[in-house]
Amino acid sequence: MSGTDSYYTPPLLADKLVGYIVSSHISRAVDFCVGDGDLLKAVAKRFDNVKLYGTDISDDALKKLSNDCPDWHLQKCDFRKDDSIDKVTFIKNEKFDLIVLNPPFTCKGSIVENIIFEGIEYRVSTAMFFLMKALKFLAPNGGLYAILPISCVYSIKDRKAWNYLKEHFNACILEESNKVSFTNKCAPSIVLVYVGTYKVNGIEYSNTFDFSLFSVTSIVRGCVRMQNPQYSKSKNAVPLIHTTNLQKGKLVKLKRIIPGQNILVNGNGVVIPRVCNPNPNKIVLLDEKTIYALSDCVIVLYTPTKNDAERLRDGIIEHWCDFVGVYKGTGAQYTTLERLKTLLGIS
Repeated sequence: MSGTDSYYTPPLLADKLVGYIVSSHISRAVDFCVGDGDLLKAVAKRFDNVKLYGTDISDDALKKLSNDCPDWHLQKCDFRKDDSIDKVTFIKNEKFDLIVLNPPFTCKGSIVENIIFEGIEYRVSTAMFFLMKALKFLAPNGGLYAILPISCVYSIKDRKAWNYLKEHFNACILEESNKVSFTNKCAPSIVLVYVGTYKVNGIEYSNTFDFSLFSVTSIVRGCVRMQNPQYSKSKNAVPLIHTTNLQKGKLVKLKRIIPGQNILVNGNGVVIPRVCNPNPNKIVLLDEKTIYALSDCVIVLYTPTKNDAERLRDGIIEHWCDFVGVYKGTGAQYTTLERLKTLLGIS
């Protein structure tokens, strides 16, 4: 599939997902991205007398699976296209008690799909697109269990869709994993989720440390894009802070740019990376006497005084295990202003 990657499900992960299924009786189960069939194989191990159905866009995958599992009902389908779905004979007039899914997605996070779901138009990631489309084939008492990139439940792109599914389809997170090794090179962060007609107890996250105890007045995200920064030695140039300049708790090797229309920062505060491999060594005090420009990969947490900034920096580092939860992402880890405001208790 153009622009997306195929991450066939490791058998242990398939068993883990199927282990969360709460329904005691399954008669019809389907995987619309069946691949090598490990999700349905896990279903077959747990449930007796279940009819198994699968579609995939890959002829090679279907041929191999047909040889390995001749009793399964398999058919080629490009699940993104309605006319291709219409040709799948076993889903024309049928619904399924169970849908298992590990949809295609990309670590680059740049693809946007359009879908109308229950009369509402959404612009979502490919993985969310597959999940929402699959729900159309869920039986009235059925459940969908899926392996998704973590961005499906935390990104701005998918937030509207995920919130709708939480409100109307009991969507919840069953388990969250920082890194999972699939059969190819990428090891994305994933979540196991449930979406369906009955309620399932998902996990709830809460930080053990209350970061709202610190005095933070505002949060500013940088805006200088780093694809082709115009560095300058002019006396009017200001130092530019990027994630690579945050090292061992200090600002190092700063280059300078002409401010232009960029947002400038100075005063008391703490600089943190927005996009990075999260590391407490990248939490740095802002020099209140210097005016800086910020790349779009860093954020400043402003405080009333220098002492407040020092306490905030020290608190983040001391309680790093609680703070690092604001960073999510399928490939590169990132945080958002919304997550930080919630964590820090800023309205």
